[in-house]
Amino acid sequence: MAAAKTWFFLIENEIAQSEAAFGVPFVRYWLHNGFVNINNEKMSKSLGNFFTIRDILQTVHPETLRLFVLSKHYRSPVDFSDETVVEAERGLERLYATLAAVTRQAPESADAVIADQQLHSQDPELFTRVTELPDAFQEAMDNDFNTAQAIGYLFDLQRHLRRFLDRFGTKKLKGASALLALRAARILQQQAGILGLLSRDPEAFLEQQRRLKLKTTGLSEEQVEQFIHLRHEARKAKDFAEADRIREELAAQGVQLEDSPEGTHWRVEEHKAQGN
Repeated sequence: MAAAKTWFFLIENEIAQSEAAFGVPFVRYWLHNGFVNINNEKMSKSLGNFFTIRDILQTVHPETLRLFVLSKHYRSPVDFSDETVVEAERGLERLYATLAAVTRQAPESADAVIADQQLHSQDPELFTRVTELPDAFQEAMDNDFNTAQAIGYLFDLQRHLRRFLDRFGTKKLKGASALLALRAARILQQQAGILGLLSRDPEAFLEQQRRLKLKTTGLSEEQVEQFIHLRHEARKAKDFAEADRIREELAAQGVQLEDSPEGTHWRVEEHKAQGN
């Protein structure tokens, strides 16, 4: 009872101070969040495991950090570690990569008037999730601000949309199939936008993410491109041992090379979120 009275007076003090300082009504809702742990230990300056948001954003995209925090219920403890942040990073990249694929495969002109019945016939499961997502998302948010469940619905739609696109390979979508993909992408972005997610251009985000992750390797884009050029020259000279050595040297630093008919592309495999 004493603890309850103390808490009541603390709230009254907060209200009195804030309303006197700013001249406007105080907050209407109190959200008491769980603690943030670092690698399963309490965050503390004395333990040397204390990080500021400014520090983290040196190597982690702001939307990745937002997704990481919102993927847990606000009252649950949050464990911040390289692994959990990388998991959020991968998830965000999957969402953006799917949106980028829609942009490439479905032309904007495909956004025409087509009956829902025809859209349903293209992929009943995807159509159902597109239709039901807004209400399901709102229901989750109304259930004690359950962002974790709401985000789960976003990824459910993303998985079905990705499978739908994969059915067509690299072919351009037309008519009802293109419109269904566009509608799914639009609904996905609209609902994610409520949480401040998927607000960037997909291709621009993926490129920014690649550059951000490259910082953790100690390499510059120019150095990576130089390595790729040297590997290309080695392959032209049929010096495959040297070409393999270059690939392995980059891989050891976290940079993976991917060969395609359009040329060699690179990506950063992993990175340390906390700069350690």
